[in-house]
Amino acid sequence: MQDLLEVDIAIVGAGPVGSAAALALANISPSLKIALIDREPAFVLPPDQSDLRVFAINAGSRSLLEHLGVWTHIKDRRVCAYQRMHVWDAEGSGHVDFSATDLDVEDLGHIVEAGIIQEGLDELIVKTVNIDVLRPVEIEHLAVDETGAELRLNQGQLIRTDLLVAADGARSLLRQQAGIPIVEDDCRQQALVANVRLEKTHEKCAWQIFRPTGPLAFLPLASPDPSDDSSDHLCSIVWTLDNNVADQVMTLENQAFEDLLQKAVEARFGKVELVSDRVSFPLIQRHAKTYSQKAMVLLGDAAHNIHPLAGLGANLGFQDIWVLKQELERAHSRAIPLAHPQILARYQRQRRLDNQLALKTMGLFRGTFADHGIWLNAVRNIGFKVFNECSPVKRFIARHALMPKGGASS
Repeated sequence: MQDLLEVDIAIVGAGPVGSAAALALANISPSLKIALIDREPAFVLPPDQSDLRVFAINAGSRSLLEHLGVWTHIKDRRVCAYQRMHVWDAEGSGHVDFSATDLDVEDLGHIVEAGIIQEGLDELIVKTVNIDVLRPVEIEHLAVDETGAELRLNQGQLIRTDLLVAADGARSLLRQQAGIPIVEDDCRQQALVANVRLEKTHEKCAWQIFRPTGPLAFLPLASPDPSDDSSDHLCSIVWTLDNNVADQVMTLENQAFEDLLQKAVEARFGKVELVSDRVSFPLIQRHAKTYSQKAMVLLGDAAHNIHPLAGLGANLGFQDIWVLKQELERAHSRAIPLAHPQILARYQRQRRLDNQLALKTMGLFRGTFADHGIWLNAVRNIGFKVFNECSPVKRFIARHALMPKGGASS
């Protein structure tokens, strides 16, 4: 006989977005039962190692993490606030600068390793009595209708839930099994990620250069070693390269790679030393045509997968959580079924448009910098100059990107 677990909400995918969603939704009411399901074992980050996956956390995401009680853990481990952002065009003199001082804020954001966030979320989840964690498990059968969902796991458990939340990533199996169509844009590029030590300090600034082969970002990092006096020289790089170029760069010896990287960033930081492995992953933007179907709702990368150009991916996912929590609070307080079509439609209306705008904006940036004609280069540089000198417009856009609407609901 199968073990039966009946819950109000089942979340599939226990990464940072899925785990944060479990905590946020569990906080709606202690009477709500949550199941958090994942195919992988719990993530463990060794104390002396860094996670190559990093998030540029904006104020809205930090607010969520503070609300959940995770931010204290992050600050106690390691996090690097940045006060400036400098963006420039490798094929001209155009540049844009953002600063916390100009926006009257303490900082523009924080660079945090995904593993550090995951650790903090996991610590709180095990202490939350209305969350059941099932991992590592595989879903052998899934059935979803308007009244709820049923999941049969490979270890014999049968999960019945009123609402199923798919937070299982960009290649979401739940989304595929539900037959939810997506719009897919293969960028035919890869993002190469690594950690480096700079000869010069990063100045607590996020740097990004637009090159003909794609953007290259240097994001300031905190050191995994508290006694490391060169912490302000550590950066995470995210280098967008065409597939054929990325394959070649990944095969380079370390010294050749360091030389190429130093040249690509115009020797702005002096010598660049590789201090980690290099990894790369394909860049494919995806957007689900609908965020819900019957009693299932999509969250985070399962709904929208964006180019890492502006570091928006995790922030968009965390913003999804804010809105879903608010809508489910509405339903719970009014004794409305959690998967009621109007509740899920309200979530989609609020989030799909914002996410669509972000995806379109990244596509526009990619297209603009992919064309290297002499006239377009001139127009780009003029545009950079005008934008950089137009403080009200720059301030409005920066505030919208760094501090999106939304927040904790009481």
